[in-house]
Amino acid sequence: RLFLFWCAEWRWNVFDALMAILSALSAVNSLLESVNGTNMSFLRSFRFIKVSRILRGLRVISFVRQLRIMVSSIVGSAMALVWSLLVLLIVEVVFSILFVQLVTSYVAVNPD
Repeated sequence: RLFLFWCAEWRWNVFDALMAILSALSAVNSLLESVNGTNMSFLRSFRFIKVSRILRGLRVISFVRQLRIMVSSIVGSAMALVWSLLVLLIVEVVFSILFVQLVTSYVAVNPD
């Protein structure tokens, strides 16, 4: 049950738990203010922490870097792909012409 706090990314899990608790407190604060009219504005100071949730996206930067390298490799090899497809097309055309010539000569020699 406590695996979330013992895994490699336990800091992010604690951060997420803290965000959930602060969101729940904010909801309770809104409910209390609407019912009792009490002012619990000190809980509003925690809202700036919600903005820090964007920090979670910083983990993605290494993935984006790797993705950029892969896309760059694919784009860089595009010309080699075009040339290999051209060679394949030429080989296919040559063997198609050869096949048609052989079949035509066979049909000419054996009319039945």
